[in-house]
Amino acid sequence: MISRGPAPGPSPASRALARAAARRVLIVDDAQAVRSRLRRLLEQLGYRRIYEAANGRDAIAAGQADTRHYAKRQFTWFRHQLPEFAWIAPESAAAAVRAALASAGRDDLA
Repeated sequence: MISRGPAPGPSPASRALARAAARRVLIVDDAQAVRSRLRRLLEQLGYRRIYEAANGRDAIAAGQADTRHYAKRQFTWFRHQLPEFAWIAPESAAAAVRAALASAGRDDLA
């Protein structure tokens, strides 16, 4: 049997498609026909997360909604990966830190 070395990795084209599928694209144009055409072209290039907006205000709202969605997904992932952590809500963080310092005998820092 002839050894030909390690199996080749993914082709540059398949790596480019994987990168495109992971990226987010926001199309902003007031003409629906332009947005639709750009969406089709981007989908053909492998992009899957494509958002559309007709104006700047809608574009900002779409970006903020996507950012909130991403942050929630990240928080859920961390919560499942690190169940032993005590997650503290931002509004109660100061009181929780003071209580933890007091229970550790570090009232001088609380």
